[in-house]
Amino acid sequence: MPRVRRPASFPPSDRGARLTFCPSPGPSHRRRGLSFLARAIREAHYTHRGAASRRHPGLGASRRYAEGGAALSLYGAALIDEIAVEGPGGGRAAALEVLIPLIKAWPSEWGVEANRLAIQVHGGCGYTKDYPVEQLYRDARVNCIYEGTTGIQGLDLLGRKVPADGGAGLAALSARVLADCAAAEAHAATAAAAKALERRVAAVGATTAALVARAKSGDVDGFLANSSEYLAMVGHTVAAWMWLKQGTIAAAALEGGAGDDGDFYAGKLATMDWFFAHEVPKIDASVAILASGDTTNATMRDEYFF
Repeated sequence: MPRVRRPASFPPSDRGARLTFCPSPGPSHRRRGLSFLARAIREAHYTHRGAASRRHPGLGASRRYAEGGAALSLYGAALIDEIAVEGPGGGRAAALEVLIPLIKAWPSEWGVEANRLAIQVHGGCGYTKDYPVEQLYRDARVNCIYEGTTGIQGLDLLGRKVPADGGAGLAALSARVLADCAAAEAHAATAAAAKALERRVAAVGATTAALVARAKSGDVDGFLANSSEYLAMVGHTVAAWMWLKQGTIAAAALEGGAGDDGDFYAGKLATMDWFFAHEVPKIDASVAILASGDTTNATMRDEYFF
């Protein structure tokens, strides 16, 4: 699991700190994006130590976005390695095709939010050059533009990757998620989260089927009108999956006696619980928007903007 370790010293002026996560797949700017995330969190925490800082909701949320995005990127890297060694079968290549726009978009979008919250943790000092989080925010903001904007990733996911090969990619990815849900149900600490994620996977599948049927009927504009919302829905679903995987490992470790790493694993479980309480409900909101069939994005006219 991704883990940020506390440096021996981390003065605000130190610009040499580096991310302790493994690098993510893809171009170097993706790895830099994750580095900006972890750096902002570490700046926020280690320059403002104490109970007030630890309880600041922005600090915890930043960590959940950063480590969730890192886990997603690392999972994609592992799939690339598996394909290179074992071949594209077993749904590996199909699942990766669907994951690629999610790996590009989700950490980029929520990385900006993590950096924004890191500024908030600093209070009035957040947007001054005394602390580098303001620069990290600006540096991270461009990740939503590299290789196509988030809107392009949404069009790619819904318009190309999901319908390809009769939906084989999404089916392969869903099978992997559900397999991990089944494993998580064996642990008391993760059973409820597993069932919650199973319900969201079913909702994503039903929503996707309805949208694809709309495209087959000839309503392509309506099919793609809310592709960015679709990207958000699936992105949060796979991010929740990453946290469930980490929570399952943590639960097993704690049940077996984690020793000196007990706080680390307990922290992972607490982070998973927060993500399911605060972020997973956003999937339901996206499902409702997509199910409504709203086409405002597609029917807006140029004249409305003047």
